[in-house]
Amino acid sequence: MTKLTLGGYPHLLGFEQLERLLERTAKSGNEGYPPFNIEQTSDQSYRITLAVAGFAEDDLAITVEDRQLVIRGRQSEDFKERVFLHRGIAGRQFQRSFVLADGVDVGEAVIGPEITSNPIQHVRIKPPTPELAQDEIRAHITVTDWHQDRGVGLAEADQTEMITCWIAVNDARIDNGCLQVIPNPPEDMYPHCPREQTTIVDNYVEEDRAVYAEVKAGGIVLIHPLTPHCAAANTSDGYRWSFDIRYNVTGQPTGRAQFPDFIARSRANPRSELRDPQEWARLWEQARTTAATSPHIDQHRWQHDSPGCA
Repeated sequence: MTKLTLGGYPHLLGFEQLERLLERTAKSGNEGYPPFNIEQTSDQSYRITLAVAGFAEDDLAITVEDRQLVIRGRQSEDFKERVFLHRGIAGRQFQRSFVLADGVDVGEAVIGPEITSNPIQHVRIKPPTPELAQDEIRAHITVTDWHQDRGVGLAEADQTEMITCWIAVNDARIDNGCLQVIPNPPEDMYPHCPREQTTIVDNYVEEDRAVYAEVKAGGIVLIHPLTPHCAAANTSDGYRWSFDIRYNVTGQPTGRAQFPDFIARSRANPRSELRDPQEWARLWEQARTTAATSPHIDQHRWQHDSPGCA
């Protein structure tokens, strides 16, 4: 049996636990399409470039699943209607997987090495619809209306660099209410209204462009703060579990200053990272006590008489 060596497997990002990671990479296949480059841009970051001629940005999906960065390409239906006099660009579907070692964090690659855990965090336990009360409206229990993450915070965080990591605890499927997203976020935030939930004003959401973000257990959907997204009802007979954790660049406003944040990662000062769950719980208990004895603080900027809401 030929021994696997690092040089033959450029899919590996990071170099610990080599034998197990190499074995997983071998099982994922090593076909040549599409071709790609991997560049190391610093001690802790990499750049992956794929040659995907013929694919629009809407045709590509990027997810993190079981410690693998997975890039999928599937061309839209209108591609089939085009008449080619000559076709020299391959347009077949593809999937590329890159195994991530422990030292590589996709979130860090997006917003940098100084990361604060934003106080807007949720554990979502989504029961089957028949188990819900008829008046249930909580977004982390039932349907989540169309919104942008930037729209559910205060204006002080409009320029904050942030990313939401939506983590599937069990498989997230269409029937149990996985996320729907609209690719290619707009440059500006849409107006929202404080209805049963904070939701984008009617006629702004291009639902015909929405795609389902189905992921396996342990998979992660990375959400830009301006990406419109929602989640439908759970019509299956089982529970759907997920976490969504928001991260922002340390030192920038979180959009919910009345709630505690903490430093999740710091390459410059690792000792500043909070690793004690009891201390994190104490911060929330303190915030709850303060909120109970203080004037009301708005959770977002929208009012019932905001434009589009009246």
